[in-house]
Amino acid sequence: MPIPLHPGLQEKVHNTIKQRFQDSSSAVRDAAIDLVGKYLTQKPEITKQYYPVISERILVRFGGRERGCLVFRRRLKMHANTVSVDLVVRIRSDERSMMVDIVCKLANRVNDEDNNVKDLALRTLQEILFVPFRGQKHQEIYYEYDENDDSIEGHRGEFARMSTLEKKEVQARSMVVVGVLQALLNSSGSADILEEMIKKTLEKADGKQKRVVMGICQCMVDCLIDQLLTLDEREKSDAISKAIMGCINAILIFSRAGPNLLVGNNHVKTLKPYLMGERTSEDELRTLRCVLMIYRNVLPLLKRPDPTFLQEVEKALTDLLLHPKIGTQVKPF
Repeated sequence: MPIPLHPGLQEKVHNTIKQRFQDSSSAVRDAAIDLVGKYLTQKPEITKQYYPVISERILVRFGGRERGCLVFRRRLKMHANTVSVDLVVRIRSDERSMMVDIVCKLANRVNDEDNNVKDLALRTLQEILFVPFRGQKHQEIYYEYDENDDSIEGHRGEFARMSTLEKKEVQARSMVVVGVLQALLNSSGSADILEEMIKKTLEKADGKQKRVVMGICQCMVDCLIDQLLTLDEREKSDAISKAIMGCINAILIFSRAGPNLLVGNNHVKTLKPYLMGERTSEDELRTLRCVLMIYRNVLPLLKRPDPTFLQEVEKALTDLLLHPKIGTQVKPF
């Protein structure tokens, strides 16, 4: 059994420790993971150094004698406890790609054939993406939740009231969601796994906890809308178009999982400009299609919609349908 080393010394021998991940003895492999786990809790900034081998050994089903789900569940849990530390507390931009990879691998286990693995993957994702933000005031709810009312008025405006540092935490996690969504679309052409994960999180939460989770989602939606406004102020380019597309894609997923998240704060009005003007690039056409689907999910829920706004949307939709090129591409949704 290894003796935990001082981080300064252990850094010099990390290659040797990494080699033990491939040892023929399962006891040695487990001990190596335990040791690395203790190391990362002391120095989370070196997570990237160990991540490739941790990801390979823990988040991929093993062959041979490590095929058993018990081993996989144990190591997946260990992975969550060690690698997700920075993700939950503070996601640095240079680590975002690693965090996206973690969430993608976990998301692909949400529908695992083994129920225990499936449940553990979902719980781990919830611990990563749906823990309250430090700037979130409504972390505990003291009033009863009405199952017939999904409104979340108490959480609206929380993102706007956060400090700059607190907003950065929300933005970092929101950008992980955007990155995961893009990775899933690139790999499988579908983001159903992410949408299903958000829905399951909301469905499995009890009355009071559901409001907390909805508040977390609301902060991310508000952040994504805020990010859109920032991007719109920048000079147009392919990179900006792709960034806008990424944010709206994420907003679409949230609108499917919890359409009430888009009901307040004039979010539907913020999205209206994306219905206007010429659409010449593929990204712009995809953005238009996403906004149309968001409107389909959200507009029926507006209790007292602004008549002028509805008239403007109706006119924009009519113009789109009559457009010789765009109309044929947006009809079948």
